[in-house]
Amino acid sequence: QNGFYKFYFFVNNDEELKNLDSFFYFYKEPIILEIISNNKVDANLYAKIGFKPYKIYSRYRTNKKNKSFDIVKIANLEDTNEILKLINDTFDHLSDYIPNENELKKLILKQEVFIVKIDEKLAGVSIYETKYKSYYFRLSCVHPDHRPGLIGYMLASTQPESGKNYLTWIDDNNLEAIRLNTFLGYKLDGIKNYIFIKN
Repeated sequence: QNGFYKFYFFVNNDEELKNLDSFFYFYKEPIILEIISNNKVDANLYAKIGFKPYKIYSRYRTNKKNKSFDIVKIANLEDTNEILKLINDTFDHLSDYIPNENELKKLILKQEVFIVKIDEKLAGVSIYETKYKSYYFRLSCVHPDHRPGLIGYMLASTQPESGKNYLTWIDDNNLEAIRLNTFLGYKLDGIKNYIFIKN
């Protein structure tokens, strides 16, 4: 996906990760390690196998139904290329879950992609994804030509009508996103995603 592979390892304890050092040796591209936990992760343990702290994301949840805005529309397949360009220019491929073209089209067909257009050009996009009985607020961004402004607020506020519970992950350093989503009713649930990188 997006030009890189994901590996999933199941270990009984963190010490077993040391055995993977010889496996990682054969990969010359950056390697990302994600640890999802409700306990603080010891960065020194992963430093022993060459990983450095990269980012920390916290999970937020809400069941609050916010105001919808008429300017926010459901995306069509014809919007795919514009959306792909905006999200790939905005988000971090190493830490953000950016959909590829095929996945994006599936989300559009499920009516889980919302957009704002100004003068017939894409000004912003938000993506939701159904996860069991909840909606995962996967990403939201505004084109640089329309920052600052209210488009980000309108996109984040407009939710799928069938949703009752929503969750999202936010970079702990993205204070603007934290303020906005907190205003919209999102609250920390205690789970964090600790991301490490090995160059």
